[in-house]
Amino acid sequence: MHPSYPAIYQPPADWTSYLTFLNPLNLVQQYIAWGSLLTLITILIHVIFAIGILMDASRMRSTGGRTFVAPGWIWALATLLGGVIPVLAYWLIHHSSLRAITPPWVAAREKASERK
Repeated sequence: MHPSYPAIYQPPADWTSYLTFLNPLNLVQQYIAWGSLLTLITILIHVIFAIGILMDASRMRSTGGRTFVAPGWIWALATLLGGVIPVLAYWLIHHSSLRAITPPWVAAREKASERK
């Protein structure tokens, strides 16, 4: 024991305890543990977004609207599989200011009826 350091700062007699984090099996276990945690968080986020899209699609249907491109359950399935990218697409199509006030097919039908 070095006389100038308190006992709490003294290295252990067996230096291998400091090197356990370099053990390849320990590194694999840590990688698996962190990977599993990130996978669970990702799955949870996908499920939460999918439930939100299903609820929004059903709210739109109950107020007389409808989803564009696909039914709500397809959007939810795409969110479960694709994550944030389908959520962004859903939001852009249904809720952003980029969306047309009237759907294109309705506008085309109205324009065609005006010409007659």
